[in-house]
Amino acid sequence: MARIFGMYNKWLLILSTQACCLLACIPVLAEYSSSRSNLETDEYRLRSAMIVGILRYTNWENDFGETLNICLLGSSESFVYIEALQNSRVVPSKVINVSRLVGGESNLSKQCQVLLIGVHPLSSIKLQTASIRQPCLLICDSCLEEKPKVSVILRKENNRIRFDVNLRNAKSHRVKFRASMLELAANVEGLYE
Repeated sequence: MARIFGMYNKWLLILSTQACCLLACIPVLAEYSSSRSNLETDEYRLRSAMIVGILRYTNWENDFGETLNICLLGSSESFVYIEALQNSRVVPSKVINVSRLVGGESNLSKQCQVLLIGVHPLSSIKLQTASIRQPCLLICDSCLEEKPKVSVILRKENNRIRFDVNLRNAKSHRVKFRASMLELAANVEGLYE
């Protein structure tokens, strides 16, 4: 009987030790979860900062006045930070106006100089981009696998945010980039055409 009681105490000691270890890990796991959330928030802040940087190094064919109209199509976590730029002057000599495109709205009715495309049904994106007549910078952030004819694509690679530039698409949308921005791009298509 003493032997059974000794084994019982041993198992009880092992289980209580494991329970204490598990309880000690809970704050660490909560902190990991919180830091993971903060990392994702930081990623989208970085994406929005990169978008603003790209806007600063972009030239449109026509002067469109003091207001830079940024239209948001679809959804991306970085759009929250872009919307916070409403009425600011983060782009030199331009006041930012941000609006969301919903349903079948036409880009022409909004007169977008920048169209930020997030997760959205591709057929609707093709419809929207086909109606663009004025100079417009198309930036894809969190797009689906098949990308529309955009000038800039933001992507995550090896835990880094990178951007690719397609000069053919930019030219067709009557937008040009400064050389200093192109040097920062991970890939530039149509550079020598």
